[in-house]
Amino acid sequence: MSLALTILLFISCVHIFIKIKAVKETRAFKGKINLLKEFYVCYTLDADVKWEKIKKGLCSKKEDVLQEVLKKMEHCEYFIVKSDSKHHIINTSLIRYIRIFDGNK
Repeated sequence: MSLALTILLFISCVHIFIKIKAVKETRAFKGKINLLKEFYVCYTLDADVKWEKIKKGLCSKKEDVLQEVLKKMEHCEYFIVKSDSKHHIINTSLIRYIRIFDGNK
């Protein structure tokens, strides 16, 4: 009986340890999500407007996102914009205006 009881107790302890570890990892994952800042980039094209949602680190600023977008435009003739619903391919020569909104405010 004592061997069976010891095995049952060991299995219970392992099960509790796994649950605690899963809860800690979930809390850590949620904490990392809160450390991201959302930016919405509005691309005004010749005949259309496209929106992109960008997630950056907590200390990122609008100027950092703008510099990243400008570098992307400078190096690529086309690039992909990821919005909530779908992805769009944008020809950089059609972009007339870019505006960045801070999504956390």
